[in-house]
Amino acid sequence: MMMMNSSRSSLATLDLSENVLSSSSIYPWLFNFSNSLRYIDLSANNLEGPFPDDFKNITSLEHLDLSYTNAFQGGIPRSLGKLTGLKSLILANTNLTGELPSQMHIFSSSTKNSLEHLDLSFNWFSGSLPYISKFTSLISLLVHNNQLNGFFLGSSVVLSNLSVLDASNNQLTGTLPDFSFFPSLRKLCLGHNLFNGTVTPSVGQLLHLQVLELSSNSFEGIISEAHLRNLPRLQVLDLSFNSQLKFELDTKWIPPFQLDIIILSHVKIGGSLFPKWLQTQHNFYLLDLYCAEILDIIPTWFWDTSPRLILLNLSSNHIYGVLPNLSSKFGYPPIIDLSSNNLSGQLPNFSPTTNLLDLSKNKFSGSTNFLCHNTTFLTYLDLSDNLLSGELGSCLKDTLNSFTIFNLANNNFSGNIPTAKFGKFCFLEALHLRNNSFTGEIPTSLLNCTRLKILDLGVNKLSGKLPNGVMGVNFPDLVLLSLRSNEVHGTFPLDLCFMSSLQILDLSLNKLYGPIPKCLQNLTALTTEDSPSTNVKLNNFFSLEGGKKDCKYQPCFRNGYSDSAVITWKGIESKYRNTLGLVKVIDLSSNFLEGEVPAEITRLRGLLGLNLSRNNLTGTIPPKLDQLRLLNFLDLSYNRLCGSIPSTISELSHLGVLNLSYNNLSGQIPPKSHLQTFDNSSYIGNSQLCGTPLTLHCPRDIAPQVPKIRHSDGDRMSHDGPLNEFLSMGFYICKTLGFIFGFWGVIGTLVLNTTCRHKFSRSINKLEDWLYIKLTVKKARLGRLFSKI
Repeated sequence: MMMMNSSRSSLATLDLSENVLSSSSIYPWLFNFSNSLRYIDLSANNLEGPFPDDFKNITSLEHLDLSYTNAFQGGIPRSLGKLTGLKSLILANTNLTGELPSQMHIFSSSTKNSLEHLDLSFNWFSGSLPYISKFTSLISLLVHNNQLNGFFLGSSVVLSNLSVLDASNNQLTGTLPDFSFFPSLRKLCLGHNLFNGTVTPSVGQLLHLQVLELSSNSFEGIISEAHLRNLPRLQVLDLSFNSQLKFELDTKWIPPFQLDIIILSHVKIGGSLFPKWLQTQHNFYLLDLYCAEILDIIPTWFWDTSPRLILLNLSSNHIYGVLPNLSSKFGYPPIIDLSSNNLSGQLPNFSPTTNLLDLSKNKFSGSTNFLCHNTTFLTYLDLSDNLLSGELGSCLKDTLNSFTIFNLANNNFSGNIPTAKFGKFCFLEALHLRNNSFTGEIPTSLLNCTRLKILDLGVNKLSGKLPNGVMGVNFPDLVLLSLRSNEVHGTFPLDLCFMSSLQILDLSLNKLYGPIPKCLQNLTALTTEDSPSTNVKLNNFFSLEGGKKDCKYQPCFRNGYSDSAVITWKGIESKYRNTLGLVKVIDLSSNFLEGEVPAEITRLRGLLGLNLSRNNLTGTIPPKLDQLRLLNFLDLSYNRLCGSIPSTISELSHLGVLNLSYNNLSGQIPPKSHLQTFDNSSYIGNSQLCGTPLTLHCPRDIAPQVPKIRHSDGDRMSHDGPLNEFLSMGFYICKTLGFIFGFWGVIGTLVLNTTCRHKFSRSINKLEDWLYIKLTVKKARLGRLFSKI
């Protein structure tokens, strides 16, 4: 660090924030100004090392900001508690730990009386929110994003000056206190905790309240006018994700406030009707009524209510009816989500400045002509799961490259995929056209969309060969490629081997032929058992949470939208979103592929599913399949594979589905392994295959038959004559007499001798167990023998 002149002993303000200081050597220099410094800001530096005790000597200090540094190890330094004139202490995100109640005791009585702003957010404090009534001058208390638990403030706490209280994102429990003891509150943020009970009506007495954020708790009961009628300054209302909470306002009530932000998602809107009180609100720019159990139309007056509207989320309700022309209804580039409702009719024209439009999972019909109007700002379009039909307009040639997500899946579109003018500035990251009736070839212009991460063209009528290079180095970030159930033909494209990020490859139900290339081993993402992310994130999408900080809501864009995709897993189509990044599957089934299963495929150690069924594959099953340790699904059925089942497959401990049926496999199913626990349908159609669970037993399992001894005539006479009859009778008489005397000799000894009796009893038990096992084994072998006769 550059040396600084300390000759000026009257320095009062020092701001070295965001200078990436990497040493705590700045501290000794500071102490030269112990008598004059009032304001110190060292935030956003890397101040490693022990925190000096000499800070207690800066007696004139009023403001200290050490946030976003590595200045501490453990709890709050006691030296800071002795700064008697301190008014503002900001220690956010400094890795502080410990029980917060005990930490608060380090502050002296003088400090408790002087401290006005205390920020301990984004640390690791635990314990309950402490008794803070002795901090009589406190104006703002920020303890959000810690691990606080236990009950909230006690009923006797009185903080008449407290203006901002943010304890959100903790694990606080219990009910809310009487807020009439906090008459100056402007911002109250208690979201993302474990609070329960009703929302106390005392909230309605906070005349200065601007922000009320109680989201993601377990509140119940009813929010009525009584909670809101005395809040003329209220700007932000967030009660979201309290599923047992009802928001019921009289339809004739006129609120005294004008809200900027309204978030009532996962709250029961009274009467299931569209909230009429919104007609009185003209300033809101964010309205989120997601999953609010609304069963109604959107009234015509709503679209003219607030010209400031930026984000509108009415998704996952039961809203029905037809949308009006919305081309002139929004003054700012809006984000519109009306998905998962029962809206119907033609798609209307939307504002040309619309940025995000999600109308999926409705009943819209007709064409997409509105896309031919000015859609310069539209980057996200999801019209999936509707009843739309017809051909896509040729106008998309000029606009499709501006989209980041374009989703028309599960409709009735037909015709060719528009040959868009994808140039150097193609922003497309996800293209979903699954389950339509598109025809023709895959556009070669897609080669220019090098940012693609998801390309799903499955279940259409696409034909022709895969364009050269379309699956190769042009798509370095492609995670999912699905051409399932089309009419694509030709040899397996070698370009696939150069997609280093590919995790899901589905080319099933096509007309591909030729061998499976050995270069599949170069699919880097499939060679590792780890996944870079649990989901597939796309860039630059709107997020409210990304702009919420310190009880402030600012709609913004962030990197991190998680896309979803439909994957056929174990024969069942399932939709994946939050775990899409964990799925690693290759499905080449139902083609005309031939040749051997390449041994190199066993190097794809991250594979969870492998389906090569219904092809013309020959040769043996690769013996090193045990290297695919995570494999959960393996289907090689309906091929012409021969040889035995490698015993290494039995080492695949995660294998849950196995299908080797209808091949030419032979030999014994590896015994004494979990391969024998699969149903016989996993192995049928292999006539030379034997062993459990099949009914065909292997030769080594068949019990040998007792040979029939053929005697000579002389031998037969010697055994059938009178001498033999006499000897047999004498033998049995002697044997009977011997048994009687021997029996009573043993029994008499046992009766008279206790020790011998116990030893004998244990011996008899062991003998009984041994005979039982032997007889059971013999019986099983004889049973198999007679079943073959």
